[in-house]
Order: sequence, then C-alpha cells, then structure tokens
Amino acid sequence: MFKNILIVTIIPVAIGFFCNMFYGHKEGFKKTQAVCPAFSVLGLACIVGGVVAAVHDQLLQEGLLFFLGVFAVVLCHNSLGYLTGYLVGKLFHFGKAKNRTISIEVGMQNAGLATVLAGKFFIATCPLAVIPCAVSCAWHSISGTILASWFAWRDKKNEL
Repeated sequence: MFKNILIVTIIPVAIGFFCNMFYGHKEGFKKTQAVCPAFSVLGLACIVGGVVAAVHDQLLQEGLLFFLGVFAVVLCHNSLGYLTGYLVGKLFHFGKAKNRTISIEVGMQNAGLATVLAGKFFIATCPLAVIPCAVSCAWHSISGTILASWFAWRDKKNEL
C-alpha cells in the first residue's frame, strides 16, 4: 500500500516541487504548467474509467438507486469539507486567499489515491468499494473547479 501511495501521491508532488523550485522562473516552464491541469483531469478520468469498467457488471446489478445514494454521500462529504475548511480558516483569522485554499484542499481530499488503493486492495473482496472513490474523484474535480471559478467571479464582481 505504501508503494502505491508513493507512486500516486508523493513522487508526483516531489517532482512538481523540484521542477517548480528549479524551473519555476523560466517562461517555458510556466507554459508547461498552464497545460498540466488538463493532463491531471485526463489522468483522473483514466483512473475512474478503468475502475468503473472493472466493476461495470456489479454496478449495473446494484442499479441507479445505489449510484444516487453514493453520489449523495459524496456530495455531503465534499460540501462539508469545503465548508469546514473555510470556517477553520476564519476561526484562525486567516486572510481570504488562505481561507479559500484551505476550503478547497480540505473539500477535495485525495479521491484519486483512494480510487487507486481501493481498486488494488479491495476490488477482489468487495468490488463496489471502489465506486464511492471513483465518484468522489470525478465529483471533486468538478466541484473544485466550480468553487474556484465562483471565488474568482466574486473577486471580479467586487472589483467593479
């Protein structure tokens, strides 16, 4: 499990950190950084797609009600994370930018890592254990983008 955590989380973060430290000031690197979120979303889509494909038959057997129940739980978990992160920042009197950052970090969690670990360690004994992770992975990407865009829109609106 530790090896999977290294591969999915720690190594990419370390590579990103060192690249930013050594090349962050270069114009070519900044252009590369601009397209990285698209590759991240593609990577997450591949992970989610692979997991859903692996449990496709079991998911169809459980039906739409199962999926909607999972989505409801993911939505509540995600929303509470955003709210709790923001309120903790307010509690400690952080500025607006830090409050927003904490909100997004706490709300999004690491559903990609959860999906990989559940797919590797639980799919044989409980195949549907990966579905909440996969739904979280997809939803967190969507909701995080929406929340960040909303924050930016509010800033722009307040500037006028």
